[in-house]
Amino acid sequence: MAAARGDDSWRATEFSAGITSGCSITDIVSGPDGNLWFAEYANQAIGRITPSGVATEFQLPNHPELGPYGFPGGIAVGPDGNLWFVRRNGIVGRITPQGAITEFHDGITGFTSDLATTELPSRITAGPDGALWFTEPDGVIGRITTAGAVTEFRDGIQTYDRSQLGGLAGIAAGPDGNLWFTDPQGLVGRITPQGAVTEFGAGISDRSVPAYIVAGPDGNLWFTELYGGRVARITPQGAVTEFAAGITANSAPSGIGAGPDGNVWFAERQGRVGRITPQGAVTEFASGVTTNPTAVTTGPDRAIWFSESDRVGRLAPAGTTGAGGGTALRPRLTLGRLRGLWLTVTVSQASTLTARSGRHRLRKALHRGRNAVHVPTWLVTAARARRGVTLTVTTRAGRTGHAVLHVRR
Repeated sequence: MAAARGDDSWRATEFSAGITSGCSITDIVSGPDGNLWFAEYANQAIGRITPSGVATEFQLPNHPELGPYGFPGGIAVGPDGNLWFVRRNGIVGRITPQGAITEFHDGITGFTSDLATTELPSRITAGPDGALWFTEPDGVIGRITTAGAVTEFRDGIQTYDRSQLGGLAGIAAGPDGNLWFTDPQGLVGRITPQGAVTEFGAGISDRSVPAYIVAGPDGNLWFTELYGGRVARITPQGAVTEFAAGITANSAPSGIGAGPDGNVWFAERQGRVGRITPQGAVTEFASGVTTNPTAVTTGPDRAIWFSESDRVGRLAPAGTTGAGGGTALRPRLTLGRLRGLWLTVTVSQASTLTARSGRHRLRKALHRGRNAVHVPTWLVTAARARRGVTLTVTTRAGRTGHAVLHVRR
């Protein structure tokens, strides 16, 4: 396939070693262990890749009693520190960072063996209520606790129509405490943790096929339109705005994710990764992208990671290398140079910062958001990530960088 045109200021690095050829990766997420995790649809496996590109595959159990269609679609980080995924045969699974798999089937009924709807596999997300929420191909929203108890919701969801891809596709936790999902038949839906559904269609172009959805940095939801060649924004009140300018025609926008830069990023199945600002300005990147991106996520190194048919890519500004794209504060190299300084540290979740040097120990409780941290004069190193909490560090001189440090919750 000829390389697509785009902005060359960012370049992709692709990794395929250790990933089964033709495995059809459908989703990718940044894991709690500092690695990237992805779903291999055709290979019926879950993959893990380190920021340096070392991949490991975990084959999923076979369930002949449930039919041959055990393809995994979406994958998400659960509130229990594990990865959760959904399979085409009506199974929701859990995999630990060490690769131990547990699967749940009881109470899940809204799946079909009809392969006509597999272009948009089901997705799963962590909800605001401590459970996982997932879409089902037959127009059903499922909720599963971390113990495996399932509840399904159908009321208020438009009747499934096989002629228009059918079923439900993306799902994401919204800024309003509800879950939001996409219906390829031309709708975006909202469901409360109690199961009350409202669907919105006004402002969504006919036959555009809403695909996947994410909470944006602006307090709205953003979703892709697979056949419309657009990215759209929907407010928590249901007002839709579509954006097409800057997106290559027929590029098939698919997976979408919030970036570390305050923008939204999306995969284009025709060989590009796109970025859209909250105001709707689009930039496309194709340099180094050789196949068809399907999903995107922000990595532990704050680069944009994306999945392709049988490889994983990392997108960063051209000329940067390694984890962090050359801009990260690397704990073993840089923090020691900050000794004696007061820093403003912003963390993604409540945690404890630890560091050591010889007999000295630093232990600092951090609350979510901004924290003031004094770097001891003895500090020359800090431990690497164990649970993947990203720290944004700003010196008094205004220099900002990012580090993933050893934390305990």
